[in-house]
Amino acid sequence: MLSASRLARIVLPVPDVAAAAEFYEGRLGLSRAGEARLLAGGVELWLRPGEGAAGPCDLVFLADDLTGACQALRDRGVPPGTPHRQPFGTFVSVRGPGGHRLRLFEPSAAALAGPAGPVIRDVRRVHGAGRPIRTPLLAVVVPETDRRASRELYYSGLGLALLGRSPCGEAGGAATLDAYDAGWVLLVTRHGPVPDRAPGMAFVYEVTGADRLCARLSGRPVPVAPGMGQVVRSADPFAPAVYLCEDCTPEPGEPALPAVCW
Repeated sequence: MLSASRLARIVLPVPDVAAAAEFYEGRLGLSRAGEARLLAGGVELWLRPGEGAAGPCDLVFLADDLTGACQALRDRGVPPGTPHRQPFGTFVSVRGPGGHRLRLFEPSAAALAGPAGPVIRDVRRVHGAGRPIRTPLLAVVVPETDRRASRELYYSGLGLALLGRSPCGEAGGAATLDAYDAGWVLLVTRHGPVPDRAPGMAFVYEVTGADRLCARLSGRPVPVAPGMGQVVRSADPFAPAVYLCEDCTPEPGEPALPAVCW
């Protein structure tokens, strides 16, 4: 891990928390850590009731054996999409609860040899094959309309190591991707044409000196939101909200997050 901060939690609004938790545990193979919390490798997924649109964010899960992972999904009643081969590997798409976009990804030798290779190998070594979580979260892809602002937040503000930039050609038009080391996961910002729907997510980063950093990034002191930390960027029509937390270790009996409508 090269970065000064780490992405600790991803908050997903879903119409039915119990059904979504069963999907991620029973279908995708994540470990349940509470009624609405799941362990996705080095990141926690927090489910909260809400009607946020799925939007263009992708959760990318690492698969050592993509063919076997797809067959396991079919056996569990989840039809995977058609495999797509890219120079960096092969992925398939799966529709998650609430319409969130999930992808299973098997990296190529080129990806392992590239700038993101150390993160991929670390996730595989610590959270991958042979572990309780067979498909740990590897990356989250988020749309950002302003590259300069996103770099100021993630690179200059949070101290995430910028691993590189690559082109990305998709059905919605050409785009470029900036990849950051966000701890036990890759944060990939997508710059280019994006659907005009809110992703309905929030990211919680564990940092040192949250009060000072929040004041610098937001320009003012920010009150603490229970279970979340301090917000430095509210959700907009394209990008998730960003919270900073000094210590993201859940307290015993920590209450479920309140309902929200993004």
